[in-house]
Amino acid sequence: MSATKRENKGCLSALLNLFSKRNEDHTTNLASEETGINESLPFRLRDDFLSTAEHSFFQVLRSMMGIYFIICPKVSLSDVFFIINPDKNMSAYNRINHKHVDFLICDSQTMRPRFAIELDDKSHDRLDRVERDAFVDELFETAQLPLVHIPVRSTYNTNELGALFRTVLSGTQKPENVNPLSEQVTNPSSDNTLSTATMVNKPIVGSKGSVTGSYSSQISEVKSGSENHTPVCPKCGQPMVLRTAGEGPNKGNRFWGCVNFPKYKVIMKIE
Repeated sequence: MSATKRENKGCLSALLNLFSKRNEDHTTNLASEETGINESLPFRLRDDFLSTAEHSFFQVLRSMMGIYFIICPKVSLSDVFFIINPDKNMSAYNRINHKHVDFLICDSQTMRPRFAIELDDKSHDRLDRVERDAFVDELFETAQLPLVHIPVRSTYNTNELGALFRTVLSGTQKPENVNPLSEQVTNPSSDNTLSTATMVNKPIVGSKGSVTGSYSSQISEVKSGSENHTPVCPKCGQPMVLRTAGEGPNKGNRFWGCVNFPKYKVIMKIE
């Protein structure tokens, strides 16, 4: 075959391919116009944001939390916990990435997390889930945020749940030591709505047992420091910066603040 004929055949093949591609694009565009779907963004709204069991338990929680607490379902662990020195601890971040907790219970005024709930169905009996749950339990305990495991049931006793949640909020007993479905509750209250009134002035125990403030405040105050020595933030592990209060009763006073404020609201008074 001559070079001219091969050239012509190559040109014809290219034209046919171009025509075929345009025809496919035209067909796809027509289909998209008819259905109203943008094929370049293949995303759809799920019909099962909450499973049937999760939705049922959510309604139970709604009846108990009243105006005092906000229920946040399916919260990513990476939105609840931070990693100290993230550049050096990327593997730690990878362990919590793509993991979530079923329900996070937050104070309605400050949105500070108060405790979390895992709704355990039969899938939690699998070996991989048992290992995952053990890690998550250790994570919550390390961060000193209570985590309660509730077995899935067709019905729930709100008296028993209320007693459990009050116990967790008061910090008098670890949640894993209470069985919310078999524990006998003496003199149960007729009103199972939870309240923060008795918890407002209780101290929050921070890292390594230090007192870091109260439930009514989002500022964590650590022990006093010296202006001549740069302290390290106990939360993020970064050197703190010297700041001056611009308003309020401490206006004009200097203090150490976290470099990542307001993400980490840690301050240290200067003696």
